[in-house]
Amino acid sequence: MAATLILVLEPLTFTILKKELRKNIKKGDAQLTMQKWDEQTYWKHLTEFRRNKGLITLPMTIPRVEYYVALKNNESLCGQGIYFRNDTATETAIWRKPNAPYFAGDWLKWRIMQDAKLRGMKQYDFAGVSDYKQKWGGTILDNGLKENKPNPLRILRPIHRLLVKKGLIK
Repeated sequence: MAATLILVLEPLTFTILKKELRKNIKKGDAQLTMQKWDEQTYWKHLTEFRRNKGLITLPMTIPRVEYYVALKNNESLCGQGIYFRNDTATETAIWRKPNAPYFAGDWLKWRIMQDAKLRGMKQYDFAGVSDYKQKWGGTILDNGLKENKPNPLRILRPIHRLLVKKGLIK
């Protein structure tokens, strides 16, 4: 069973963030811009990122997903898909260039959270738990992905296993 980290957006303000996050966001404000990309362009970058890590990416369309990208001097650094459903914004399809400054991901995530709040989202679902994600705070929910917050990309796991078993991919 999976666990996920949920962050309630309404009381979330810049001043209550940890010092490290505030510092990274300020760096990003001085150097980065955010764009939304179309699905095809985004998945091209995501596929390249995953290929460099030895992973495959099957093309797919996920309803209600928007793709955000952090740029520095018009060069894309990292991206994140956000699945909007009911009152929750859920992370999906994240990529980052190896040469991207570390603060770019924090800055982009913060900007996405602000956008989600403006759209009336009440929660931000990190779609899993890791040390990186936990620095944002929030509450860990056991079985959250399975029972409460379905992740549309989970459907790919059995397909991937089958393709590996048949020897069609590594």
